[in-house]
Amino acid sequence: MAYFLLYGLFALWVLFDGLSRRMGVSAALWAVGTAVLGPIILPIYLASRPLKRSEVREGGKAWNVLKNFAILWTIVMAIATVAGMLAVTKGTSELSSDAARAGVGIGMALGMAFLAAVWFFPTMGAALLGFLLKKNSIVETGPTGPLVGHDSTANAAGSWAGLVGVGALALIAVGVTSTLGTGTSPSATNSPAHSASASTDSTPPVAPGGWTVRQESNEMDGTKEAYISIDATNEIPGVIVSHRPTLTIQCRKHKPSLVINVGSPAQPEYGEYDSYAVRIKFDDEKPLAQRWVSATNNEAAFSPNPEQLIQHLSTTNTFLFEFTPFQRSATTAKFVVSGLKDKLETVQDACTPTPQGSAN
Repeated sequence: MAYFLLYGLFALWVLFDGLSRRMGVSAALWAVGTAVLGPIILPIYLASRPLKRSEVREGGKAWNVLKNFAILWTIVMAIATVAGMLAVTKGTSELSSDAARAGVGIGMALGMAFLAAVWFFPTMGAALLGFLLKKNSIVETGPTGPLVGHDSTANAAGSWAGLVGVGALALIAVGVTSTLGTGTSPSATNSPAHSASASTDSTPPVAPGGWTVRQESNEMDGTKEAYISIDATNEIPGVIVSHRPTLTIQCRKHKPSLVINVGSPAQPEYGEYDSYAVRIKFDDEKPLAQRWVSATNNEAAFSPNPEQLIQHLSTTNTFLFEFTPFQRSATTAKFVVSGLKDKLETVQDACTPTPQGSAN
């Protein structure tokens, strides 16, 4: 996309420049050639076009073709690099894990190295060959060709300044196109234990306090299920981008569980691969050290005593959750959990444990 945009603009520049040099129909042919085979045709055009008054071309045609190629290829690769970085940035923002972002980061580094090689070898090869073929005795001074006998003063638009300006315009267009194409895509459900066999009974309402409530029923046995979630007030820095942790209370078959998804892998401990050391704090109370059960994706942890924790949260305003991200220092997520009691009452039939002896 960036290539066609750049050489489309270069083709327009060639057309207007050729017409200003009285090239007639050939100006249109040069423009078409630039649009199709820009990296080859445009350097030849610049080395062959008639010169206006006060324009000078030295070194012979071979030198000028190779020199022009080296300069234009540098412009092309600069725009390709920026376009690639914009595309990677857009794709990374849609990923949900640090592992995936780390993979993209490594791929991006390799891609930049590849682009550097694609720029370096053709450019240096053309420059070296051009120096070998350069003939200092050949000097062309305008006007030449169809411009002889006509008043044709050179201007900045028809020089390298004009070409660089076209390249800058293409770079701006690439950035604008990438921004407009980003859009807002719907995000996936954050509930780690969302069942594939469940059907939605109601659209999740967003509570004034920040809580989101979703109620469902299992298609197989009609069992009520509920998910109550809230996002942290702060973001946790990741390998490439930050994540906002989510606290979710899951009520399935009258068995509540509480999970916090931090969005990045936690630091494992030797001999403790299925649980993580964390600290929790309710309002102004003292911090409590606990071990939470690791989720299968290593980016979330389940409370070992969910019923007790949920009961405590229902009378709490601020809840702090401290964990250690992979190869980083301990980090704290803050949740404003006031209003949970009211939300629990709306899904009481799904969250209330069934008395022993009763059917689920």
